[in-house]
Amino acid sequence: MPDPVVIPPHGLSAWKGVAILAAYLSTQVVASILLGGTVLIWMILIGVLDIQDQLQFEQAQTQIMPPILLLSTLISFGVVVGLVLKLAPPAFLDCSPQGVGWARGDGRSLRLAALTGGLLAGLYLLLSSTYPPSPHLPLSPLVDMATTPGLARWIWVVLALGVAPLGEELLFRGILLGSLVQSVGSKLAAVGTTLLFVVLHADALLYWPALLGIGALAITCILFRWKSQALGPAIAVHLAYNSVIVCSAWL
Repeated sequence: MPDPVVIPPHGLSAWKGVAILAAYLSTQVVASILLGGTVLIWMILIGVLDIQDQLQFEQAQTQIMPPILLLSTLISFGVVVGLVLKLAPPAFLDCSPQGVGWARGDGRSLRLAALTGGLLAGLYLLLSSTYPPSPHLPLSPLVDMATTPGLARWIWVVLALGVAPLGEELLFRGILLGSLVQSVGSKLAAVGTTLLFVVLHADALLYWPALLGIGALAITCILFRWKSQALGPAIAVHLAYNSVIVCSAWL
């Protein structure tokens, strides 16, 4: 007879973790469509957008995409926080490997995490300068935002330095990792969340230095999450990594 499935006391089971991830992804898609559609319809109604002009329509879509992406991402992470507090509230502050681990962590871990994240980003930049991407490689929306002066680039900075480190660490190294550890063990949980993290950064799949960088970032964040028994150091790794990337984009 197989061993019974053990559900952690706080109730953050694997299916709840996967359901929260699915809710995050679907919310982002639906919110983007609704917000983008609403703005475009409003522009048509007030006469600043001619739907018959294909070029103008495409330019309008490009202009509204960055703020729509920011808003839809914020809404999606809001849904994530709401769901985990609804489905398994004790898990939020549980710093065991099975919990979310929403805690700051000690100062030494935070400093070491930030240093490690910066070094990882430096290694990625070294690789990318040695093996630059093909000029024919399609630009992802985020890369396009990073290379577009003005509002788009500033929104990219907000996403990279504010939204991604907090939101993605909460979702991947907090909720999803913690929920899977109980069901499949720490090794498979680490592999599964890392693969999902890389796949959801689709632009990395087309450029191997970026693939290595994203994968190394994910694994390092997991190690700091477990070693420090807090999510704070994982956030510090991610923030430092992104900070170096952002600084390099402005040079």
